[in-house]
Amino acid sequence: MELCVNSDGDYQRTVENGVKLVKHLLDKHNLSINDVKQHHDWYPKNCPAQLRARKKGISWDDFLLMVQGKSIDAPEHKVKSATDDNNGANLTVDGYWGTKTTTALQKSLDTVVDGVISGQVHNQATDAVVSGITFGGGGSLVIETLQRKIGSTDDGLLGPNTVSALQEYLGTVVDGVISDPSLVVKALQRALNAGNL
Repeated sequence: MELCVNSDGDYQRTVENGVKLVKHLLDKHNLSINDVKQHHDWYPKNCPAQLRARKKGISWDDFLLMVQGKSIDAPEHKVKSATDDNNGANLTVDGYWGTKTTTALQKSLDTVVDGVISGQVHNQATDAVVSGITFGGGGSLVIETLQRKIGSTDDGLLGPNTVSALQEYLGTVVDGVISDPSLVVKALQRALNAGNL
């Protein structure tokens, strides 16, 4: 990946966004911090030049610490770690969809926040939601809003088609199933924690 900052850009924000992206890619592909390499490691180019030069007091080692969730004190700025985001949900990434995940989703999508997915029908997807769900049909506003965001039919019902669309949107295996625990729910929880659903 490349971190680019124009003359009118925000270097600190660029570094923070880069940290979040690297953290996301490590989690998504089950990689470790040791798998993060500089362009310089593969080709004798001074890249990433700004991190190698400690621009604004942020070194390559600082960048790696931030990816690991540690905040650093740079001389000019307090720089946030990959997990230090006030917009994030602070969910435990466990792969189980419960009330806290629903509440974070409702906040993220700016719908009514009550921690409940209402008006659902019984199917594999809804039966996999561990708490905060009501049945009876009619659909849920948070699911309808999510469906519009991910390009699924917006009927408000959480089912295999919505799960498949969410899996595709979040880049996990697409099978229309919420497993126990679920990769797509983990990816959802990570996205909500990062504030970038």
